[in-house]
Amino acid sequence: MASAQGMGDTTRSSGEDGGAVYTAPATVWLNGGFDVSAGARLGTGKSRVYQVSALDAQTGPVALGLSWFRHDADTSPGPDDLPGWKKPGESLENPTKTSVFAATLGGGGVHHLFSVAVGLRYYTRMGPVTGNESEVNAAFSIGGIVRDQLTLTLTAENLIPQDGFEGAPLGVGTGTRWQPTDDFGIAFDTFTDFESLEEGVGFTPMLGAEYAIAQVVPVRLGWTRDGVSGQGYATAGLGFRNDTAGLSYGAKVEVGDLAKDKRSHWHGVSLRASF
Repeated sequence: MASAQGMGDTTRSSGEDGGAVYTAPATVWLNGGFDVSAGARLGTGKSRVYQVSALDAQTGPVALGLSWFRHDADTSPGPDDLPGWKKPGESLENPTKTSVFAATLGGGGVHHLFSVAVGLRYYTRMGPVTGNESEVNAAFSIGGIVRDQLTLTLTAENLIPQDGFEGAPLGVGTGTRWQPTDDFGIAFDTFTDFESLEEGVGFTPMLGAEYAIAQVVPVRLGWTRDGVSGQGYATAGLGFRNDTAGLSYGAKVEVGDLAKDKRSHWHGVSLRASF
């Protein structure tokens, strides 16, 4: 969600960000609370993302998490992608709606300092030209907190062999967050994609830092590079938080040589409530 987007998309090591229910199921038990999150992002080209997540790691012996994301985008071909002709009455407009529903079940011990979790994922994509497709897949995740300062997670994603739902590749994600004080934290996540490239693997690093002014107003900076496209992104964000609620804004913009002609950008907001 927006808090992680401001820190270079480092969701896999932040139990405070609702997106971690999907990216690193082990964070649900490590969170140790009852959280509900909702948010939205708007990007260039009428790209929109809506997100809702909830987790419960305090009312029973196991942790439960639910997460839903929907990405609306215009994938209609441009003039350079067309073959040069068009049938009478034919429409090439292709607005697509991609959704992911994820459910997480986990547990652990040592006062929520260690966790093992599994996650189920249901992907769907609908488009008038490309048609409809869906896929069910699974993830396995472990995590731990060392000396109340260092959070580590490891997640194997999309483990069930499939024909290949675009955007849901077999991969391994890692999350690392160092929180030496209540005011300051550094996060470094990675995702290794084993399927999206014809040769080799796609390695995506994500790096971010956060400083909370008076422990209430977090200011965030980050950077990430997509391992498949090679595109780099700079991120920034800020917000407001306390023990019961949090409001975050995050921005993301393309950087580097691949973005010379047109720099795409995204802006997002999210709200978290803890009970």
